Amino acid sequence: MTSISSSDSDAAQRRRRLTAAIKQSLRALSIQLSLLNHQVGARAGLNDVDLDCLDLVARHGPLSPSALAERAALHPATVTGILDRLERGGWVARERDPSDRRAVVVRARRERTRS
Repeated sequence: MTSISSSDSDAAQRRRRLTAAIKQSLRALSIQLSLLNHQVGARAGLNDVDLDCLDLVARHGPLSPSALAERAALHPATVTGILDRLERGGWVARERDPSDRRAVVVRARRERTRS
């Protein structure tokens, strides 16, 4: 028969409390980051999903529209509308893919997205 000592029980309880506190802090951080992202987008005249896609293109681009749709977990038709808005705003440029002239890649316009 095994017995759980008081110190083992206390340690397990402390671990549960710390885990709960960490989860709560992460949720609060997530909310704060979401609000900040929304404020940055509003200041730039972009909605949240457009800003997210611009960030993906700036960090991982140039990307094909289908690669962007996959990374953003969006339907390709949705990405077309997003790219139309970002291109109209001067945030991105659609260009022919140098390795396949039939394909298009999207790149962030560095002069516009420079931090």
